[in-house]
This record gives sequence, structure tokens and C-alpha cells, in this order.
Amino acid sequence: MSKFDFSKYLVAQELIESVGLTNEAERITFLQMDREEAAVELATLSLLIEGTISNDISMRRTVNEESDKAYNRIGGRIHAFAKSEARSACGLSDEDVVRLYKNIELGGSRYM
Repeated sequence: MSKFDFSKYLVAQELIESVGLTNEAERITFLQMDREEAAVELATLSLLIEGTISNDISMRRTVNEESDKAYNRIGGRIHAFAKSEARSACGLSDEDVVRLYKNIELGGSRYM
């Protein structure tokens, strides 16, 4: 494979091999944001998760709208191989993602 050890990321490794990018895997940009941007997005997601358990209906509506925005904002900056790996690690199928984001997703693989 390449210098990077993909053995921890079996789904991504399988996808890389299936499309014949084994020798170019090191050049793939899996995340198009720096550490600070990623930290801000993770903090935002953490706050959104807190809001999902609110008893306030308007708060939950706002959280749903903001989570859709975050899904689009973050999802567009993550490589499809990394998304597949993350879905696998979370135990989510494409159908699960469609159910979670039914007003956004069409088939669970929006950016693939």
C-alpha cells in the first residue's frame, strides 16, 4: 500500500484498493479543514447534541435546522472514503443516514 498505515481503516482501505488508488492514497485529502476548524465544528456538534434532549419544542426545531446546516457544511469537506469509514465505525448504514437526514439525503451516499 502506501506509507500511511490504513490497517486501522479497513473500509477506507478497501475502497481505495477497489478504485485502484493504492499508490496514490497518500495524496488523498480526507478532511478539508485545519485543526482549529475541526475543533470548532466538533464543539458546535456537541452543543447541538445537548439541544436534542431539550423539552423546548422551538429549541429542538432550531437544533434540527442547525444540524442540517452542519451536515451540509461539514459533509462537503470530508472525503467519501472517510465518510464511509466513519459510518462503519458508528455502525450506520446508508439507510440510517437517510433516515437521520431525510430532508437532505437521497440515498445515503450524497457525496459519493
